[in-house]
Amino acid sequence: MNKERPKSGVIHFKSQREITEERHNKTQAQYRKLQENVKKMLKKNNELLHSIKSESDYTDLLTKEERQKIFELEQEIDRIYAAARERHIAKGK
Repeated sequence: MNKERPKSGVIHFKSQREITEERHNKTQAQYRKLQENVKKMLKKNNELLHSIKSESDYTDLLTKEERQKIFELEQEIDRIYAAARERHIAKGK
């Protein structure tokens, strides 16, 4: 059970609903932040793509770190989608 200690000395025990809502809000915030990061990277990559002649040149312009970051963001998005699917399935049962 999760509890908060307000300055008044009164202990407030959170209900399971409050805990679940906090987890959901945290997950949604993480998801939105990841979406923003992916959009920024895609925009940057799109700008690069339009500034060069062939797609093979485009991949050469990405640094190893940029490719790794894109890969990590894609994995994180997949993980969040999987967790959301599991929660959705669990609610249905």
